[in-house]
Amino acid sequence: RKDREQQQKLDMKKKEEEKKRVAQREKEFEEKAAKERMEQLRRVQKEREQLERELKKRQKKEERERKEKEQREKEQRERDRELKELQEQVRQKREKLKGREELGWFERAFGERIDENKEKDEPPTSKKAVNGTITQGISSGLTTASSFISGVWESVSSGGTTTEEEEWLIVCPKTRLSPGEIVAVTKAGIDLLIVASKDGNRLYCIENSCPHLGTPLETGTLERRKMEKSASTSQKNAMGNIVDAAAAAASGTSFANNDGCEDCIVCPLHQTVFALENGESRGEWCPYPPIIGPLTGALKGRSNLPTFSIRTRGKNVEVKINSMLDDDMNNNIDPKKSK
Repeated sequence: RKDREQQQKLDMKKKEEEKKRVAQREKEFEEKAAKERMEQLRRVQKEREQLERELKKRQKKEERERKEKEQREKEQRERDRELKELQEQVRQKREKLKGREELGWFERAFGERIDENKEKDEPPTSKKAVNGTITQGISSGLTTASSFISGVWESVSSGGTTTEEEEWLIVCPKTRLSPGEIVAVTKAGIDLLIVASKDGNRLYCIENSCPHLGTPLETGTLERRKMEKSASTSQKNAMGNIVDAAAAAASGTSFANNDGCEDCIVCPLHQTVFALENGESRGEWCPYPPIIGPLTGALKGRSNLPTFSIRTRGKNVEVKINSMLDDDMNNNIDPKKSK
């Protein structure tokens, strides 16, 4: 009996220990499962945050692309509108030039005959050539008339007498100029630009107005470009003044370019390049902006920039202003047409 009781106690003790071990294993299993669930939740949360960030980036990128597309479309519409306006102006001008009154005025002014019947039978290319000739003739005639009127006005305002000598006027002190600097001045009612070369060895004087549309050139950029033609020791500028290299060197102004390059100024509006020494246009006429620039250049043909003789005297910089009416007439009137 005692052995049986003792055996029962041992069995009960074993059962209790077995229950404890089972409970311990279950507890450990639950803790492990809980940890795995927490880790999985953290991974899911991180992935969700990453997806949200990528979605925001994609939305920002799409918004930026949409704005850029709208801006491009707006610019394209603006360019199309400007192009249509220019085309309409060209069309209206051509229609005016085709009128009988304009053709009759052209014949009387320049002595050229245009057969209207022949013009109707000519191909479109010939009509364009005739229109181009008429445009050039009218532009030349307007330039001649403007120069003649300005010369007469100067003659009347000076008391009806013209002097044979050209007058040197002080425009600024030498201390105001530094290499590569552009100084805008006004003398005798003319807007001028005094330009010092970047190397500080040359001075130029040009009119502060682009011959195309009258854009001020004081905000233009200076460049050194290869000369298209060989420079001579004696040149004639756009105002009819003979510029001698030796005399210019003696007066403190050098026009010689031994490196085969010349100083140029670029129009800030249409990027047309003008040589500072003689005012001639270089390269393409009105190249900027694309399409629109060449169209505006077609409205007024290529022309040179007026230049003036310049020298240094003492502490001052002087410019020679030509007040002779005959010089202006000789510079702007074609001898063949004047006959």
